[in-house]
Amino acid sequence: MGHFDAIPPREPSPRRRRPALPAWSRPDGVMPVSLPLGRFLVRTPWLVVFADGLRVLPTGFEFALHVRRDLRPRDVARGEAVDWQPPFVQEHDSEDQLRFGVLFPDGRRAVAQQGWSVEWRTPEGPRPPVIAPQDGSGSWDHWDQSFWVWGLPAGGPITVFYSWAEEGVPETRFELDGDALRAAAAETLVFWPEPEPEPEQDAEPEQD
Repeated sequence: MGHFDAIPPREPSPRRRRPALPAWSRPDGVMPVSLPLGRFLVRTPWLVVFADGLRVLPTGFEFALHVRRDLRPRDVARGEAVDWQPPFVQEHDSEDQLRFGVLFPDGRRAVAQQGWSVEWRTPEGPRPPVIAPQDGSGSWDHWDQSFWVWGLPAGGPITVFYSWAEEGVPETRFELDGDALRAAAAETLVFWPEPEPEPEQDAEPEQD
Protein backbone atom coordinates (compact mmCIF):
# COMPACT_ATOMS: atom_id res chain seq x y z
CA MET A 1 0.00 0.00 0.00
CA GLY A 2 1.34 3.39 -0.93
CA HIS A 3 1.72 6.26 1.49
CA PHE A 4 -1.24 8.19 0.14
CA ASP A 5 -3.41 5.09 -0.04
CA ALA A 6 -3.02 4.67 3.72
CA ILE A 7 -4.65 8.04 4.41
CA PRO A 8 -8.45 7.95 4.45
CA PRO A 9 -9.86 10.41 1.88
CA ARG A 10 -11.81 13.37 3.15
CA GLU A 11 -15.35 13.97 2.08
CA PRO A 12 -15.32 16.38 -0.87
CA SER A 13 -16.55 19.87 -0.13
CA PRO A 14 -19.72 20.89 -1.93
CA ARG A 15 -18.98 22.82 -5.10
CA ARG A 16 -19.89 26.45 -4.89
CA ARG A 17 -20.67 28.76 -7.73
CA ARG A 18 -18.32 31.72 -8.02
CA PRO A 19 -20.24 34.76 -6.79
CA ALA A 20 -20.94 37.52 -9.25
CA LEU A 21 -18.68 40.55 -8.94
CA PRO A 22 -20.16 44.01 -8.49
CA ALA A 23 -20.61 45.96 -11.71
CA TRP A 24 -17.76 48.33 -10.84
CA SER A 25 -15.20 45.56 -10.25
CA ARG A 26 -12.30 44.95 -12.62
CA PRO A 27 -13.23 41.95 -14.80
CA ASP A 28 -10.87 39.00 -14.51
CA GLY A 29 -11.49 36.89 -17.64
CA VAL A 30 -10.15 39.48 -20.07
CA MET A 31 -6.90 40.20 -21.89
CA PRO A 32 -6.53 44.02 -21.74
CA VAL A 33 -5.26 46.23 -24.54
CA SER A 34 -2.25 48.37 -23.62
CA LEU A 35 -2.00 51.99 -24.70
CA PRO A 36 1.07 54.22 -24.46
CA LEU A 37 1.22 56.32 -21.32
CA GLY A 38 4.38 57.81 -19.86
CA ARG A 39 3.70 61.13 -18.23
CA PHE A 40 5.38 63.15 -15.50
CA LEU A 41 2.82 64.61 -13.14
CA VAL A 42 5.40 66.17 -10.82
CA ARG A 43 9.11 66.68 -11.32
CA THR A 44 11.15 68.69 -8.81
CA PRO A 45 14.70 68.27 -7.42
CA TRP A 46 13.31 66.14 -4.58
CA LEU A 47 10.00 64.69 -5.84
CA VAL A 48 8.94 62.84 -8.98
CA VAL A 49 5.46 61.47 -9.75
CA PHE A 50 4.80 59.73 -13.04
CA ALA A 51 2.07 57.61 -14.63
CA ASP A 52 2.41 54.57 -16.86
CA GLY A 53 0.94 51.13 -17.56
CA LEU A 54 -2.34 52.20 -19.19
CA ARG A 55 -4.42 49.11 -19.95
CA VAL A 56 -7.99 49.14 -21.21
CA LEU A 57 -10.71 46.59 -20.45
CA PRO A 58 -14.28 46.42 -21.75
CA THR A 59 -15.68 48.33 -18.76
CA GLY A 60 -12.88 50.73 -17.88
CA PHE A 61 -9.14 51.14 -17.64
CA GLU A 62 -6.25 50.80 -15.22
CA PHE A 63 -2.87 52.44 -14.84
CA ALA A 64 -0.17 53.01 -12.25
CA LEU A 65 1.15 56.07 -10.44
CA HIS A 66 4.70 56.09 -9.09
CA VAL A 67 6.19 58.39 -6.46
CA ARG A 68 9.94 58.85 -6.06
CA ARG A 69 11.38 61.05 -3.30
CA ASP A 70 14.87 62.24 -2.48
CA LEU A 71 14.50 62.65 1.26
CA ARG A 72 18.09 63.71 2.01
CA PRO A 73 17.86 67.44 1.20
CA ARG A 74 14.61 67.78 3.11
CA ASP A 75 16.01 65.97 6.15
CA VAL A 76 18.89 68.43 6.28
CA ALA A 77 16.63 71.45 5.78
CA ARG A 78 14.20 70.39 8.48
CA GLY A 79 16.85 69.09 10.81
CA GLU A 80 14.84 65.93 11.37
CA ALA A 81 13.59 62.85 9.58
CA VAL A 82 10.51 63.17 7.40
CA ASP A 83 7.34 61.79 8.94
CA TRP A 84 6.66 59.33 6.15
CA GLN A 85 3.28 57.91 5.20
CA PRO A 86 1.89 56.36 2.00
CA PRO A 87 1.44 59.24 -0.45
CA PHE A 88 -2.01 58.28 -1.70
CA VAL A 89 -5.23 58.97 0.15
CA GLN A 90 -5.96 55.88 2.21
CA GLU A 91 -9.36 56.43 3.83
CA HIS A 92 -10.36 60.08 3.82
CA ASP A 93 -9.63 62.76 1.26
CA SER A 94 -6.75 64.91 2.51
CA GLU A 95 -4.59 67.68 1.05
CA ASP A 96 -1.64 66.13 2.89
CA GLN A 97 -1.60 63.33 0.35
CA LEU A 98 -1.63 62.96 -3.41
CA ARG A 99 -5.21 63.43 -4.61
CA PHE A 100 -6.40 61.92 -7.88
CA GLY A 101 -9.69 62.05 -9.73
CA VAL A 102 -11.37 61.82 -13.13
CA LEU A 103 -14.07 63.83 -14.91
CA PHE A 104 -16.32 62.59 -17.73
CA PRO A 105 -17.56 64.98 -20.45
CA ASP A 106 -21.13 64.85 -19.09
CA GLY A 107 -19.98 66.17 -15.71
CA ARG A 108 -19.81 62.89 -13.81
CA ARG A 109 -16.71 62.70 -11.65
CA ALA A 110 -14.97 60.56 -9.04
CA VAL A 111 -12.09 60.89 -6.59
CA ALA A 112 -9.84 58.04 -5.48
CA GLN A 113 -11.16 56.53 -2.25
CA GLN A 114 -13.99 59.05 -2.06
CA GLY A 115 -15.33 57.31 -5.15
CA TRP A 116 -16.41 54.50 -2.82
CA SER A 117 -18.70 56.78 -0.85
CA VAL A 118 -22.34 57.64 -1.43
CA GLU A 119 -21.39 59.90 -4.35
CA TRP A 120 -21.56 57.02 -6.81
CA ARG A 121 -24.73 55.45 -5.44
CA THR A 122 -28.04 56.32 -7.06
CA PRO A 123 -31.56 54.88 -6.69
CA GLU A 124 -30.92 53.00 -9.95
CA GLY A 125 -27.66 51.53 -8.63
CA PRO A 126 -24.00 52.47 -8.99
CA ARG A 127 -22.99 54.71 -11.85
CA PRO A 128 -19.54 55.30 -13.27
CA PRO A 129 -16.99 56.60 -12.88
CA VAL A 130 -15.68 54.82 -9.79
CA ILE A 131 -11.98 54.74 -8.88
CA ALA A 132 -10.70 51.67 -7.05
CA PRO A 133 -7.11 51.58 -5.74
CA GLN A 134 -5.50 48.25 -6.54
CA ASP A 135 -2.06 46.93 -5.61
CA GLY A 136 0.22 49.35 -3.82
CA SER A 137 3.59 49.03 -2.11
CA GLY A 138 6.63 51.07 -1.25
CA SER A 139 8.85 52.52 1.44
CA TRP A 140 10.28 55.81 2.64
CA ASP A 141 11.49 57.08 -0.71
CA HIS A 142 9.21 55.37 -3.23
CA TRP A 143 5.65 54.17 -3.69
CA ASP A 144 3.87 52.41 -6.57
CA GLN A 145 0.09 52.31 -6.75
CA SER A 146 -2.24 51.01 -9.45
CA PHE A 147 -5.80 52.22 -9.96
CA TRP A 148 -8.85 50.76 -11.67
CA VAL A 149 -11.31 53.28 -13.15
CA TRP A 150 -14.73 51.83 -13.88
CA GLY A 151 -16.54 53.34 -16.82
CA LEU A 152 -15.85 54.87 -20.21
CA PRO A 153 -17.81 57.88 -21.51
CA ALA A 154 -19.86 57.47 -24.67
CA GLY A 155 -17.99 60.35 -26.28
CA GLY A 156 -15.25 62.85 -25.56
CA PRO A 157 -12.06 62.67 -23.50
CA ILE A 158 -11.49 61.75 -19.86
CA THR A 159 -9.96 64.54 -17.80
CA VAL A 160 -7.58 63.49 -15.04
CA PHE A 161 -7.05 65.78 -12.04
CA TYR A 162 -4.38 65.61 -9.37
CA SER A 163 -2.93 67.78 -6.61
CA TRP A 164 -0.65 67.49 -3.58
CA ALA A 165 -0.86 70.62 -1.46
CA GLU A 166 1.68 69.46 1.10
CA GLU A 167 4.27 69.19 -1.67
CA GLY A 168 3.28 72.47 -3.32
CA VAL A 169 1.54 70.80 -6.27
CA PRO A 170 -1.60 72.77 -7.26
CA GLU A 171 -4.61 71.17 -8.90
CA THR A 172 -3.48 70.16 -12.38
CA ARG A 173 -5.23 68.32 -15.19
CA PHE A 174 -4.54 66.42 -18.36
CA GLU A 175 -6.71 64.49 -20.80
CA LEU A 176 -6.83 60.88 -21.91
CA ASP A 177 -7.95 60.29 -25.49
CA GLY A 178 -11.48 58.95 -25.16
CA ASP A 179 -11.61 57.71 -28.75
CA ALA A 180 -8.45 55.66 -28.23
CA LEU A 181 -9.79 54.21 -24.98
CA ARG A 182 -13.12 53.22 -26.53
CA ALA A 183 -11.41 51.69 -29.58
CA ALA A 184 -9.11 49.68 -27.33
CA ALA A 185 -12.04 48.50 -25.19
CA ALA A 186 -13.67 47.10 -28.33
CA GLU A 187 -10.51 45.12 -29.10
CA THR A 188 -10.12 43.40 -25.73
CA LEU A 189 -10.32 39.63 -25.69
CA VAL A 190 -12.90 38.24 -23.27
CA PHE A 191 -12.11 34.65 -22.27
CA TRP A 192 -15.44 34.01 -20.58
CA PRO A 193 -18.30 36.20 -19.37
CA GLU A 194 -18.55 37.21 -15.75
CA PRO A 195 -21.06 35.08 -13.82
CA GLU A 196 -24.56 36.38 -13.49
CA PRO A 197 -25.90 37.02 -9.97
CA GLU A 198 -27.55 33.98 -8.46
CA PRO A 199 -31.36 34.22 -8.18
CA GLU A 200 -32.68 34.76 -4.70
CA GLN A 201 -34.19 31.67 -3.11
CA ASP A 202 -37.80 31.91 -1.96
CA ALA A 203 -38.17 31.51 1.74
CA GLU A 204 -39.79 28.29 2.87
CA PRO A 205 -43.27 28.74 4.33
CA GLU A 206 -43.45 28.66 8.09
CA GLN A 207 -44.96 25.57 9.67
CA ASP A 208 -47.96 26.01 11.93
